[in-house]
Amino acid sequence: KLLVVIGVFFVIIWIAVLLYGNDLMKGIHIPLSLVIFLYIGYGIFMNIQRPKLIQKVTSEFSENKENAISSELKRTTKDNKTYSLMYFIWSGFTIVGLAVFFVAEKDYFKGLAMGIILLALAGFFIDSNLHKRSKTYSEQLEKLINS
Repeated sequence: KLLVVIGVFFVIIWIAVLLYGNDLMKGIHIPLSLVIFLYIGYGIFMNIQRPKLIQKVTSEFSENKENAISSELKRTTKDNKTYSLMYFIWSGFTIVGLAVFFVAEKDYFKGLAMGIILLALAGFFIDSNLHKRSKTYSEQLEKLINS
């Protein structure tokens, strides 16, 4: 739900940029649109999928505790690898944004570069929080297996 709220906040900024922006601000417009899509889209996805996942895991756990823990551990291990890979991708976006910012001469491209950096920071924020939650969940599952 927090992701959707942050996404709505970015929509307000997007509208202000569209209405009152100069060339620098207009360059931020496209990456800001992607940030909005990222936050609102992923926030809605999480709000729809999480209750289904919780229900599925709960029913699997009540049927066969060991299999449920094992399958969840496999899923979270895969998620952790994906989140670790995303750090490199967001770092790449940051480097590209910084390079474009320092090379570009026109304000539009400087704004675009700033928007790419904003997109990378937004991605870092989401993925680092999800990775932290996933690692904590994985650690708890491992404790259940080892006990």
